[in-house]
Amino acid sequence: MELAPITVKLDFDPKRVHGARLVIPMLAVDEHLTNITRIENLTPGTYDGTLTTYLTTGSETTQKVKIKIFPKSENIHHFNLSQVPHEVMIRPVDKKNKTILFSEIRIENFDMNFRPVRDEKGVACRLRPGDYTIRIVLPDLSVKTVPLKVSEDTLVYSLPIFEDETSTRKEPRIQMAIPISYQSKDGQWITTKSINISSSGVCLIKTPNKETEKKIHVRLVVPHTHSPVECEAEVKWEKDDADSSQMGLQMDLPQQMKTTLNKWLITGKA
Repeated sequence: MELAPITVKLDFDPKRVHGARLVIPMLAVDEHLTNITRIENLTPGTYDGTLTTYLTTGSETTQKVKIKIFPKSENIHHFNLSQVPHEVMIRPVDKKNKTILFSEIRIENFDMNFRPVRDEKGVACRLRPGDYTIRIVLPDLSVKTVPLKVSEDTLVYSLPIFEDETSTRKEPRIQMAIPISYQSKDGQWITTKSINISSSGVCLIKTPNKETEKKIHVRLVVPHTHSPVECEAEVKWEKDDADSSQMGLQMDLPQQMKTTLNKWLITGKA
């Protein structure tokens, strides 16, 4: 069989990238690359490879590549290393530019699930430069959708969410599974459990594709009560997924019960 070469051309910013390496196991290729690298005497075919980019920050990124080699061809492969994903921090912030803790974010068409904001730094994501849509579930279970443009030279992105600070920071949302029931559109009571809860809202597991009204009734077991508490709740968002269907509710609890629940969530005591 007639052998053929490949020519690898790289585009990159030397301020961000100081080198790259191409590995093609089936061809025993392990080559450190320059701007233009030619590799001779390769067997024609289609091969899986790995392209590692070495960043000037000391970190590195790896991407899978497909290398096609045709006989009697120069087989030029062009890679833009400026478009490799890099780690950025995303932080929803309030009017005082403080990170909204207990919120959750999801990058549309990228993340399968929401990710919690656990500290002031925000959530770490590996993204390529480009435009994204971010969905944010706030501690009061309201949902915001904001655009995000990721560039090569910015590592931290603060997303202003102008909400009343008292509703987003003073009511912690605790991950906790407690029995809870809600009423479907046909009046049937469906028993499930919570995923997380605050004194004003709850995220719960719902029956997939089961239609609900905008306003529903819920029953939940509140600590130090003799029977389940029933109250009205507003559906803030729903996610129908065969693996993880969820629903976010804002509850209208009596003030005394709300105070008791909030104290218990914070201290573990009523």
